[in-house]
Amino acid sequence: MAILVIGALLQEANDDRRLRVKPLVLKELPQPNPEGARTSPQILGALETMLEAMSSAVQSARRSGTDEATHDRRRAAATTGRSATVIKNYSWSISLLKPREPELFDALFLSVGRALLANAYEDKCQYVLRVGNLITAHQADPAMTFEEAVASVPADKLLGGTLHSLAAHAMGRTMDMDTLHKARQDRNWIAHEGASIGAIWSVDRDRILQHTVKLRAAVTDLALGDNTISQWCHGLAEPHDLPPAGWINGYPDAVDTWVFGHLRGLLPEQPSSLAGSE
Repeated sequence: MAILVIGALLQEANDDRRLRVKPLVLKELPQPNPEGARTSPQILGALETMLEAMSSAVQSARRSGTDEATHDRRRAAATTGRSATVIKNYSWSISLLKPREPELFDALFLSVGRALLANAYEDKCQYVLRVGNLITAHQADPAMTFEEAVASVPADKLLGGTLHSLAAHAMGRTMDMDTLHKARQDRNWIAHEGASIGAIWSVDRDRILQHTVKLRAAVTDLALGDNTISQWCHGLAEPHDLPPAGWINGYPDAVDTWVFGHLRGLLPEQPSSLAGSE
């Protein structure tokens, strides 16, 4: 037996004006006939109940709807050229309804895309630990061939496990692990929530800017951790070259400019002392 759950979308008059999904458990249904038999009377009855419940939910939402919901329905009707029912487009990630602030919306997603330099942070942490393990293997057995040393190195872990292993390694004991772990947390937030601003057709200017401020704070912390691990990558790859001090000092600001430069006029001023935090 399977439970048929119908999601009826209800407009709530809350601050962020998000749509909520209210599950309506209708009734237990038999599993569909694998041979493709005609729809059973039980299923037809459940579908009728479902439609009645959804119709009732939509009518209730209309009666209690805000002017904003009415505006959205009118925009849907104007887009499709016919009378549009609100629920038709609200279940999908994109909609016939257009963003309210298309230029600002695109600007945010440009920043989100550039913020995905976060993916490189994990790769660099894994690289440093991998080299550290190779060095340890060679020191333990100088007669070991390079191929044997590579085969002895543990497999790469996810970022959290990588940093914990790095902290236990001789190299990691000289690193600012608090900065690296903070960057890990923000890297995960960027990857999983960096673009989570709600339905694209309903998000307004204030919410876009509020989310951008949160994204910018995460990118700031990520840039500090990325700056730390990048110096180690440089030292391992170019052991005879001096660290590029000017680039290291200006790196957090360079990241902020690259990711948010096109939005800076709309965001609170970022502290200019980021470089000094490294």
